[in-house]
Amino acid sequence: MKSMCRTLSLAFACLLSGTSQAATVVDLLFQGVANAQVLTVADRQAIAALLPMAVGPAGLVDRECKQPSNPVVTVRDMNRDGRAEVIVVEGNGCIYGMMGKVVHALASDGQGRWRAIMTADGDAFDERPARPGVWPEIMPAVPGFCYPVYGYAEAQQKYVLKSRVPDPKMPNACKGF
Repeated sequence: MKSMCRTLSLAFACLLSGTSQAATVVDLLFQGVANAQVLTVADRQAIAALLPMAVGPAGLVDRECKQPSNPVVTVRDMNRDGRAEVIVVEGNGCIYGMMGKVVHALASDGQGRWRAIMTADGDAFDERPARPGVWPEIMPAVPGFCYPVYGYAEAQQKYVLKSRVPDPKMPNACKGF
């Protein structure tokens, strides 16, 4: 039954099978995620606690509207310092408006404490490459013609809006920002 719970939606399958242990946010969030094994159970629990999600009848939902949040989780070393960061793209129109998705970037201090280093609208993001040990600039994928660029602020230990870049087809799109 364990493999069946992994194959199907973990919460739904386990509830239907009558198993005594219900799925958790941690179970559902990291189900099938490549490289998730580099995170300890405590890491996964800390990460899940930072995200606005709960277990719903058919998977993860946002805590406010109880609508599906459909998270996509990526585990990788963004700044190439030897520690994995976690990127979660999740959301719905109820909680995040017209864009409907948000990108969360989460980082560890190496001592088991995790923090959000960026939360920005978008359903994905591009990075400008950086040298090892340096955080890359991040450009969330958002609609429109004026795109935000986030840079890591060491003093604040998080990403902050650094600039805006116009679409090449609309060079004046960012005037007034």
